Amino acid sequence: MAANSTPAPSDVDDEINAFMEADSPNVSPLPQRVLKRARLTTDDGMSGTEDGGSEGVTSGSMTPSGMPATDIVQAGSLESHIVALQASHNRDNGSSARVADFVKKEGKRMKLSAEGVSFCQTWATRPPSERDALIMLKLQALTEKVNEIVKAQPKYEITDDFKKNIEKHATATLLSSRLSHYKGSVPCSATENLLKKYCANDLPANYDRNVADSTKVRNAIQTSQTQTRSKWKKLIRGSLQHEDKGDCPDIYTLTKTIVDGQCAITPAVCARVALMRKVYATKGKEDEHNYWSHVDRTLASMRDKAKTLGEGDGKKAQHKLNKAMTHILDTDRDTYGRQKEDQTEQDEQEGYQEEVDEYLSKGGVTEL
Repeated sequence: MAANSTPAPSDVDDEINAFMEADSPNVSPLPQRVLKRARLTTDDGMSGTEDGGSEGVTSGSMTPSGMPATDIVQAGSLESHIVALQASHNRDNGSSARVADFVKKEGKRMKLSAEGVSFCQTWATRPPSERDALIMLKLQALTEKVNEIVKAQPKYEITDDFKKNIEKHATATLLSSRLSHYKGSVPCSATENLLKKYCANDLPANYDRNVADSTKVRNAIQTSQTQTRSKWKKLIRGSLQHEDKGDCPDIYTLTKTIVDGQCAITPAVCARVALMRKVYATKGKEDEHNYWSHVDRTLASMRDKAKTLGEGDGKKAQHKLNKAMTHILDTDRDTYGRQKEDQTEQDEQEGYQEEVDEYLSKGGVTEL
């Protein structure tokens, strides 16, 4: 064949097809003499001189088989590339097998289902972009599932047991000698804070942000405290029914009836009850509907006067207020009698009521 002749297309196609269909990428189907000539030709072509007079590979050089030498060089490069790809594929297969075994082992340790393990094994062999997409899909599926569960939950209702606890804390708040107001938001908020501390598990989820359910709890608190105030007002009214004040129950007996065993009868509690009776005797009979508002205004007036006399000294102001409450208690005893059994049980609260008093003091809902 002439040096400048071109091989028939069928011959070139046959050689390339034989190369691509070889069983092993490490064994070339091309004749060794062709590969050798290709290497020699390549070497010669790389050693040319500056004036171009070398005998290297030229655009028209041919192999003995009639295939251009440049094509043989390209075929050799393709062979090397396929070998590299095959090695990489083998490494990937080995790595995938190790990952699959690892996932299976860890999935068993975590007690995942067979379906879960299979999914994780598949996920581990995916390209990074697909793994990211699968993670997002799983998160979205989980979010939708949680939303379905939340929607399926029954509406929050106050149980009978929780209602009893509400009544207990609501009454303890009203019995505290540290309470500044008997009506309005102060006693309700104080009881609400006590419930958060002592009955958190009975409150609805996301209490502060769940307006609908938290309103149910606040309504229950307000209802309980309204009923308690109504009960106390009736008892105080009943303690003033007799024309002869000596026949009226003494302050210890009246306080014991109001407390109803829920806290100790201390001088501070008796003084509060004495204040309630004094306000009812002077203002409550004529304006019973606003009785508790009169009580709150009387307490506020006493606090303001104590602060003025205290001249900015908190301890001094508290002392002035305590002195005024003691005077009201002594006046009640002088007016309605003091029987032999009129003895306070102890000077300070103990147990739960003591905790309530301290909690109200720290929370700022104090006498002053």
